[in-house]
Amino acid sequence: MAALRFIMRKPVVIEYWCDDQESIESWVPEDTSDFNFYLNMMIGCDQHAGDNFTVHVVSPNNIEPGSEAKKYLIVLPVYSWESLKNEIDSILEKCATISWFGMQEELSKHFHWEYEGMVPPYKT
Repeated sequence: MAALRFIMRKPVVIEYWCDDQESIESWVPEDTSDFNFYLNMMIGCDQHAGDNFTVHVVSPNNIEPGSEAKKYLIVLPVYSWESLKNEIDSILEKCATISWFGMQEELSKHFHWEYEGMVPPYKT
């Protein structure tokens, strides 16, 4: 009997965008220790399709009080696109699993998922 082999797959960011900045990849705040914006990402398990996720990116002095404000948050002491991408890649590594459904579940612990609150058909 052949053994089943499961391949762990890591989610990938297909696209980044920010409603407040025309080109988020090249944007640099005036003060790299004082920033506050929402980053949108299309994340999938390949480069062809994915779901939309959002994360709040802030400097430590821009963290709002309250537990809900700390959900879906990336805090960087100094902003650079490279450091933000490294943080996102680190999160994506932790979300690797064998199925897209498992990835969605793991990703939604770190980023606001466009379908958050909806009951997926596979869980009914």
